[in-house]
Amino acid sequence: MFTLTSASGRPSLFLAAAALAIGGMAALVMPSRALAAAGTHTTLASFQQNVRADVLLEPFNGPTGLTPAIAVSGNGYSYSAAAAGDTFIFRQTAFGVGAGSDIQATRFTFTGKPVTAFGGTFRRLDTNLNSVGGTISVQTDTGESFSVSAAVGGTFFGFTTTQPFSTVTLDTTGNARYEYIDDVYVGTSGTAAVASDQCADAVTVSPISAAVYPFTTAGATATLIQGVCDSTIDSGADVWFRLVPPASGNVVLNTCGCTFDSILRVFATCPNAFGDGQIACNDDACASTTGSTASQVQFRVAAGEDYLIRISGYNGANGSGNLNFSFVPDCTADFNHNGGKEVQDIFDFLAAWFGAC
Repeated sequence: MFTLTSASGRPSLFLAAAALAIGGMAALVMPSRALAAAGTHTTLASFQQNVRADVLLEPFNGPTGLTPAIAVSGNGYSYSAAAAGDTFIFRQTAFGVGAGSDIQATRFTFTGKPVTAFGGTFRRLDTNLNSVGGTISVQTDTGESFSVSAAVGGTFFGFTTTQPFSTVTLDTTGNARYEYIDDVYVGTSGTAAVASDQCADAVTVSPISAAVYPFTTAGATATLIQGVCDSTIDSGADVWFRLVPPASGNVVLNTCGCTFDSILRVFATCPNAFGDGQIACNDDACASTTGSTASQVQFRVAAGEDYLIRISGYNGANGSGNLNFSFVPDCTADFNHNGGKEVQDIFDFLAAWFGAC
């Protein structure tokens, strides 16, 4: 559901990858924070050309008046719009909706289906609720921030990201004005990979070009695979990613922070009903670090090989979250692939050199 509350955005991890030279070897690491949007758009046409699918949440332009909440659902999205705090009300006018106080910001908070695209028609109103134009700030909880110069007649503004965000905060630069938005669109950015419902259609992802991919199992079907994972019942709806690593190395995948009790399984090929070809499987590994029932697996990969990643839910659970990657390619001098250069690598190399081919 989405709600509007008072606003102060918080930074979070964003996706990126950086190569560092360490002792003559290339090691890929994930930076802790990078604030960047995949794109901003000043027309609805441009916005829609850069999303896989968009949904008009609500025209928001009537009926006018004060209301404690507005509830809408459809197309897999649902939300409520309400005033910020206990002492403020939510206002709806012919120009759209906004916080019912000049000292409150307006925030959309999303859960459930991942959101990587947001747009709408922005206006700034004076204390008499006349559209006067002016600047409105926009910020997400993942760190993207923009300034929208809203014309008197309204200005469309939208943005797309590669990482799903949970909140969008709108605020004016002065206390004597209201920020308003109408014809709000949300959707899936064209730059954000979204998991497929079927293994054969799995979206190919790279742990180098991006480290975070949004997913939702809501509305997906279940692939019936016999057996259990970590002695748990693996019966929830599932979605799939395909990993084709450009280099050999070690991969860590997790769904830490997702909204449900997830299960991660990795296969060499799309599995049969008996789960043949399984490489890794886990139910609750994130519990040791975050206290959640999300999952984490670690396994070795070979360059150019396919790895099918299945995300499902324990005992029929479903929800949404991010598939997070960490990838460290092999160092050519790490002959025994134990994670670093050491004297033993020399002896292992010599043993192989003088051994029979």
